[in-house]
Amino acid sequence: MAGSSLFGKWFRTAPLSLFVAIQLVDLVSAQQTTEDCIIPGDSDVLGLGVRIGFYLQLFSNLILGTIRPQDASKAFLQNVFFIICLVTAAIFSSAKHQFPPGSTIACTWYPVLGYVALIPFLFRLLPKSLPTPQVVLSAAVVAVTSCFAIWFWYKGLDQIHPAQCMEPRVFLFYNCSARGNIRTLFKVLTPLLLAISILSGSSVPVFQMIYLSACVGDNMQRPESPRRIRVLVLGLVWLAFGIVAFELQLQWNHVGGINAFETTGQLIPLTFGILSVIQTICAFVGPHIIIRISSNRNIRRLAVPLRNLAVAKVTNSASV
Repeated sequence: MAGSSLFGKWFRTAPLSLFVAIQLVDLVSAQQTTEDCIIPGDSDVLGLGVRIGFYLQLFSNLILGTIRPQDASKAFLQNVFFIICLVTAAIFSSAKHQFPPGSTIACTWYPVLGYVALIPFLFRLLPKSLPTPQVVLSAAVVAVTSCFAIWFWYKGLDQIHPAQCMEPRVFLFYNCSARGNIRTLFKVLTPLLLAISILSGSSVPVFQMIYLSACVGDNMQRPESPRRIRVLVLGLVWLAFGIVAFELQLQWNHVGGINAFETTGQLIPLTFGILSVIQTICAFVGPHIIIRISSNRNIRRLAVPLRNLAVAKVTNSASV
């Protein structure tokens, strides 16, 4: 009887143990498959040089737009054209179905990053050197990137690609599955970004007309230091959030071939980004250098008559 009871217990627990063992093996194999999965990425869109150049340009535009808005026009249009090129390349790559959704999903953060260059010029008087159509164009570019993100979350994510060897991941303060319930949230957020970009672009010329009609004189062009500090802090936090989300999604989706300078095409945006930073530094340091040089010239011009006067006095005393 004891042997039969032990045999009965083993007969009842053996299937459960076998089922648990199979599930553990499947889980370990799935983790190994995910770790070994490398999704190819488009280095012309997501390459290291492209990303660094893009971040540097956004940072330069943010600094100039908040602290020295009169110099913002020197780099503002370059940043707009750069984003246009990035979005065009991403759309072309997606239309050709060259890369899997796990690689393209990072491009859905372009609206968030592109909005950084627009933040300093909302609800304020634009400098004379920065035409209103350029700011409206920047808002239109953000709207186009939002349309690309909408397309991806509604259709692009469902594309089947042989190189997609793992479930696409998305950042929302956590490593989430892009095809889970979080997809519904992004389907709502991306049209909201589109509406915000359209309203932001429409508010720029309207605010200029209202402000110009309400204010008279040169006092309306004086910058407000507390407002500039608040806008700068907001822009830096916004930019940091976009960069973290962009980079984490590339890492979580195991996108390969994008973290090295393997193509010469990455050097162009990287060079533009470095030049934007140099341009920003010159905008701050340049006037001080010019003042120093001009003051030295004035000192030299003043020193020559004084020297001549001193020589004349010595000559007169010697003749006496």
